[in-house]
Formats: sequence, C-alpha cells, structure tokens
Amino acid sequence: MYKLFYIALFCMIIIFSCSKNSPKACFTIDKDTVAIGDTVTFTDCSDYGDNPPAGRFRFGDGYFLDVYTKGIVKHAYSSIGVYEVTLSIGGPEKVSRYSDTIIVQ
Repeated sequence: MYKLFYIALFCMIIIFSCSKNSPKACFTIDKDTVAIGDTVTFTDCSDYGDNPPAGRFRFGDGYFLDVYTKGIVKHAYSSIGVYEVTLSIGGPEKVSRYSDTIIVQ
C-alpha cells in the first residue's frame, strides 16, 4: 500500500516540476546603428515556457509596447542617442528580461 502511495507521489512531483518551464526573453534586431527616423525591426525569439506570449518592449526613449503574440515589432527613433531596448516577459512568479543597444546617429 505504501509502495503505491510513494510511486504516485513521485509521479506527481515529476509531472508538476516538468510543467513549470521558466520563460527566457530574447529578441534580435535588424540593425544596431540607424539614422533618425529609420525603422528598427525587433524579432521576438523568446521561449515563453508555460506562460502565454505576453511581454513589454521598452525602447529606451520613453516609449513602450505591450505584446501579446510572438512576432515582429518595429520602432523608429526621433532623437540622436544610445538607447537600451528591453523585453520583459513572464507571469507573476517568473520574469525574464533581455536588453540590447541601439545607436541613433
């Protein structure tokens, strides 16, 4: 009887531990140096784990975009500068962030 209980408990631990995949934020950019007004394309390559695709791109210039599907995001900068772009994804328990830099000349 105890043997069956421990086998069932072990199986439950394995199932629940495998289903809690942590998100990993990731994006690529088509160019890291642009002129004012040029469009930069960001491609989301994140692994959302067990979470639905949802996140926020912060472009470093005061603008942000909430995303609810994995895909392509475009943004244009209106001032010269160096901008850190950050994508944050995940749920209330686990958050992952990834950042890269854009130079606007």
